[in-house]
Amino acid sequence: MLGFGRALRVGLVGLAAALVALSLADARSPDGRSIAFSVQSVIHTVNVDRRRYRRVVRNGFSPDWSPNGRSIAFGRGRDIWVFNLHDRWQRRIVRDGGSPRWSPDARKVAFERYPGLWVLDIAAKKERRLVRNGDFANWSPDGRQIAFRRCRSQGAIDNCFVYVMRSDGTKQRRLFRGEFPAWSPNGQELVFVGPDDRRGYADAVIRARLDGSGRRVLFGQKPACGCVAPEWGPPPRRGRR
Repeated sequence: MLGFGRALRVGLVGLAAALVALSLADARSPDGRSIAFSVQSVIHTVNVDRRRYRRVVRNGFSPDWSPNGRSIAFGRGRDIWVFNLHDRWQRRIVRDGGSPRWSPDARKVAFERYPGLWVLDIAAKKERRLVRNGDFANWSPDGRQIAFRRCRSQGAIDNCFVYVMRSDGTKQRRLFRGEFPAWSPNGQELVFVGPDDRRGYADAVIRARLDGSGRRVLFGQKPACGCVAPEWGPPPRRGRR
C-alpha cells in the first residue's frame, strides 16, 4: 500500500451545490488542478487529468499547499520545510514540528509539536503554543477559528473529540465525539469521522453544524468503514455538470 504522509483524503462531502469527489491524495492545490502527495518519503505533484507528473521533494512527507499555490509546506525528519515551486528553493521554517497547515491568508502555519498544537507567524518568525493535547488542526475558511482533535488516551475513537477554538487558542469548545475535522467552504459546518450508535457504525463520515444541528451520516458501514481525514470538496463551477 502506498505510504501517504497525511491520512487519506475522503472527499465525500459537498453542500447542495458541491460535487462528490474521492481523492487518495495528501493535498489539493488551491485551484483544484493539481494534487501533492508523498510516497516513500518523496513528494510528488500531478495534474488531476494525469497529464503532468512531477517529483518535487526528496525526503519529505505531509505536504500542504500554500493558499496562493506557489509553495508547499512539508515535514522532513522532525522539522518543517517550505518548497517554492517556481524557483525550487527550500527553507526550514520550524524545528521540531510536523503536520503543517497554512492559514487561509498564508501568514501563519499551524503545526504539531508534541504534545500540542502550535502556530508560526511567518513574517515575525515567532512560534506560539495554541493548545496542549491536540492534533489534526484545520483552519476555518476565514482564518478566525481552528478545528482540531483531542484524545483522552490513544486507541479507540470513543476517546477522541472534535474541538473548535479561536485562531489565537482561546474559546475552546468541545463539539462532537470523533476526529479528523474539516470545514465546509462557507465555514458553517464540519465534516468528521465519528461513531454512529443508532446505525451501529463504529466510525462513519458525518457532517454537522457547529451547534450540533443538521447532523447527517454521509457514509458508513458495519462494523467500521475505516474512514480517515475527510475533506470537503469545492462546489462545481457554473455551467459544468
